[in-house]
Amino acid sequence: MRKRNFRPTRTKAQRSGFRAKEETQRSERTRAKGTGEGYAACGDVILSGLLGCFVGTTYFLIEVAWKTARGHPEGVSWTMLVLALLLGVLMERMGAELPWRCPIWTQAILCGLAITAAEFVAGCILNLWLGWGVWDYSRMAGNVLGQICPQFAALWCLVSGPVIVLLDWMRYAVQGGERPHYTWE
Repeated sequence: MRKRNFRPTRTKAQRSGFRAKEETQRSERTRAKGTGEGYAACGDVILSGLLGCFVGTTYFLIEVAWKTARGHPEGVSWTMLVLALLLGVLMERMGAELPWRCPIWTQAILCGLAITAAEFVAGCILNLWLGWGVWDYSRMAGNVLGQICPQFAALWCLVSGPVIVLLDWMRYAVQGGERPHYTWE
């Protein structure tokens, strides 16, 4: 009878002293780099997306309710949802990236102006170039090509302040970190 050549199963790293050392060094380098940072960055992007989608969807639903209540449900367009989602993420990131020493009114003005600029670009593409007629501010005083007007720019600045605060507190509730605090000066 032939004997079976039996060897206990070992990993490659266990079979070779060199490989074992190499594996140990690799895991130490990985820990030193902090792979958790990569996961944290990914989690930060996901959280920004979720919070931005919350704000964008909330705005879109308010817009739908407003237009429906005024008897113009046909004025609702899917493009408004896309723009609102993009702006929600932009607003969340601006609020998250601007330092705490930046006064809240400055943050609100910056967000309001960013929203107005995005509304202008989207309006020029959707309404003027493609002719979809999603919105028309041509009856508003001070309008620019019927796509933006000072009244709505001021409204976006006013709304941005409380929304930034809400987003900061929601981020803090999920992620922790530094407690939100604001300056007015």
